[in-house]
Formats: sequence, structure tokens, C-alpha cells
Amino acid sequence: MIAPELLRSFLVVAETRSFSRAARRLGLGQSTVSQHVRRLEELLGKRVLARDTHSVVPTPDGDALMPLARLALESQESIRRFAAGIARRRRN
Repeated sequence: MIAPELLRSFLVVAETRSFSRAARRLGLGQSTVSQHVRRLEELLGKRVLARDTHSVVPTPDGDALMPLARLALESQESIRRFAAGIARRRRN
């Protein structure tokens, strides 16, 4: 399983086209966001972002990953809400 913070960092970088803007949006340091993306790429064995000194854009693999990453994060959030509902019912 891929940690949600890795997927979240990837998505925000891909959407903003910037590590620094993504870091600000996520409330993280730029180096942390960069580490998240690097770990994600290592886990996948693929480059998901093409970077140079002036731009950051998703690679074709990154474009293919974006909807899957969104779905994974949405699913994890649904499971979290489901579990929270169970916990509330047990307390009542």
C-alpha cells in the first residue's frame, strides 16, 4: 500500500506544477514534498513528474496515475468516515 501523504503530495505538485506552491498548500516544507514524490517514484519504479529548473509537469505515467491517486485518497477518506461512524455508534 502506498501512504496517502505520498499520493497527496504528488497530486498537489502535479496540479500546481510547483513543489514550492504544493508545499505551501499542504503546509509542509518543500523538501518534504520532494521526498514524498521521490519515495512514490521509487515505490512505483517510474518517474511521475518531469522536472527541470523552470517547470514541473506530469509524465505520461504521472497523467495515468492522477485519477488513480484521487480515487485511492477518496476511498481512504470514505473508510475513515465509515470507521468514525462505527466509533460514534459504539459510544452511544
